[in-house]
Amino acid sequence: VSYRIDPQSGALSEHMRLKLPGVGGAMSLTRDGEMLYAHAHIKAEGEKQAKPHIVSIKNNRGKLEQLHLAPVSFRSPAFYVDNTGRAILASNFGGAIGVWKIDEKRRCTGESTYDEQTVHYAHSIMTDPTNRFAYSPHTKANVIYHYAFDSEARSLTPLNPATTPGPDKDHHYHEPRHYAHHPTLAMGFTANERGGGISSWKQDPQTGKLTLQETLSTLHPDWEGKSSFAGADIHITPDGRFVYVSNRDGRRDLEEGQPHGDSLAGFEIDLKTGGMKSVGHFPTGRFPRSFCIDSTGNFIFVACELDHKLEVCRVNQETGELKRIGSYETGKTPIWVTCSGLKLPFGDDGPGISRIIPVEATQQLKAIRDEIRVIKNLDTLYEDRTHKNGLPYHVYVPKHLKAGVKYPMVTFLHGYTDLTIDTHKGFPKGVWSLPKIQKAHPHILFIPRNRNNQDRWTSDEYRGMTIKALDDLIAELNDNPKTPDINLNQLYVTGFSRGGQGTWNFIRTFPNKFAAAAPLSGFFHGPQNAGEAKSIKHLPIWIFNGDGDKGVEGSRVSFNALTEAGAVDVRYHEYKAQGHVIDDFAYFTKGFMDWLFTQKQKTASAGL
Repeated sequence: VSYRIDPQSGALSEHMRLKLPGVGGAMSLTRDGEMLYAHAHIKAEGEKQAKPHIVSIKNNRGKLEQLHLAPVSFRSPAFYVDNTGRAILASNFGGAIGVWKIDEKRRCTGESTYDEQTVHYAHSIMTDPTNRFAYSPHTKANVIYHYAFDSEARSLTPLNPATTPGPDKDHHYHEPRHYAHHPTLAMGFTANERGGGISSWKQDPQTGKLTLQETLSTLHPDWEGKSSFAGADIHITPDGRFVYVSNRDGRRDLEEGQPHGDSLAGFEIDLKTGGMKSVGHFPTGRFPRSFCIDSTGNFIFVACELDHKLEVCRVNQETGELKRIGSYETGKTPIWVTCSGLKLPFGDDGPGISRIIPVEATQQLKAIRDEIRVIKNLDTLYEDRTHKNGLPYHVYVPKHLKAGVKYPMVTFLHGYTDLTIDTHKGFPKGVWSLPKIQKAHPHILFIPRNRNNQDRWTSDEYRGMTIKALDDLIAELNDNPKTPDINLNQLYVTGFSRGGQGTWNFIRTFPNKFAAAAPLSGFFHGPQNAGEAKSIKHLPIWIFNGDGDKGVEGSRVSFNALTEAGAVDVRYHEYKAQGHVIDDFAYFTKGFMDWLFTQKQKTASAGL
């Protein structure tokens, strides 16, 4: 069943029904929301047991159409479509991990491209936002299996060691069941089945390995220590501020009206440390096996299995508290619910235009990257400095620039894994030094750096340090008759991932400082409604994201917010079948450099 969601009230209205060819099960949507994959367990005539299949369903704004039906190797209690939409990652109670192929027509063929036998009760599996790593909680073994994921080969490689241990078994809240990765932090979170609990895990972004950080109970104190309770599902709000776990009261013989402890538990996440703080326990209908959060983060939808209902809760954006605002009868035993994201218009490049970039066009951009291969010697090409406030940074003043002549300046904010200058074969920091780009658009480059992985462009302190270093560098060059000058009307800011978040944060904090901005994979740090967008609607902004990135909804929402606010020039490119990492090719997008370097402020306002 598909439902329309009223964006203001959260009210649901049934849109359509599609009959599955068998008993339904888990579901998973592609990141662009265009394809839905659902389990169907089909019992053929004369057979004693039903056999698992995957139904490939086209989703056109809630209009569902079955495209394909394929048998698969096992039944999966929770499977996951990877961020590129090319593979389904699946787990099985019997201790199986598998990857099933999705072909170019977006049909799950059922072909296994990876199979592994682990231990019993492999309960779920999903990737992180980069799509480079995958994690599978196993309840009874009280471990998480972690893998490197190759989306091109549709294959997994176990890390060494292959597992990370869960909470101590003497702990009441162990046995990780479902996994959710934070949209901006290198951290994962699990709902723990045994006794009802939640754990947070630090991720090493280089190796993908997880380390247990914290474990808390998800039960209300009145139900603490009851053996009948089990944690089930877990989801994080799109902005990363709150995480929720569903608790199931396992007593199935309760009479109507008898008290029960089924609930959602909410926790606020510290966006610097990943620490958790309870925001409350919120009663639900019976046995909330599955729930989901809509793309705005305003509403939670809860499938109450034993009540045969779908409940709606409103999320308080300040506190994270939930208020139940609706309940809808469903068919018998609703065990799964998932939320589709926003849809964007298609069109030609131009102000107020968004484009879905097909795979073929993206491959052309990657061919430009591959022809370059490696941008070498950035450590000698870019001058390494440290500002008196402690901020490390690089500056590139090309030798061919003339003293006393005014040139644009680009500020590039790097991502989480780019603490050194030569990472990732010199992309994307080295793009700005390429001879073709410097010849067409001569400019000076400022690359502030994080001192460590705890630094954030979005923090008041580090943002202030960065802007101070930028202003002092501009003053230094403009006061020196032997160096090129900076044109204060042509200051640009761009960045990827953590740097994309910083790009949004910088222009929202200093709306009159930069002449244009280009956030790449910036999650939910842009404006989330027209009211928030008003302060930057005068600023030309080009947004980039892959449709397989878990933060893609943030870019879509920000584009829509700016468009609704009447932005003078906002553009959005979304790359089909691409994940989080797009910074090594997005800057080669046709017309982008020309667009960027033609933007000028009518009045300059350095330091504002």
